[in-house]
Amino acid sequence: MNAKAQFADVWTKENATTRRVLHSVPPDRAEFQPSANTKPARELAFIFSHGQLGVALALSGKWVFPPQYPPTPATWGEVLTAFDATTTAVRCRPRRNHAWTSVSGLLSDPNRWPRFLSPS
Repeated sequence: MNAKAQFADVWTKENATTRRVLHSVPPDRAEFQPSANTKPARELAFIFSHGQLGVALALSGKWVFPPQYPPTPATWGEVLTAFDATTTAVRCRPRRNHAWTSVSGLLSDPNRWPRFLSPS
């Protein structure tokens, strides 16, 4: 299995699991905090959308650092909508071979990594 197929396989399975978990949370529990030092579930769940947006942008060759993420939605329904929208964005991107080549080239060449990822 090549890297592109392996990524697509793992991402598809993990995305489906994450989606099931997020959609199983009742909307009235969106502000649940496991402890006083943690963010509410709504904010934590939106982090998955940040990650997927980053993947979609990287695969399309539009990634910039530092990333410019949208603010956290105000409702649980909007968080779920954002997750589903970024899922669709990632699903559409790997079909573009030039973008995948660009990303895999970046990952294989440490001279092109952002400074914080560079081996010291």
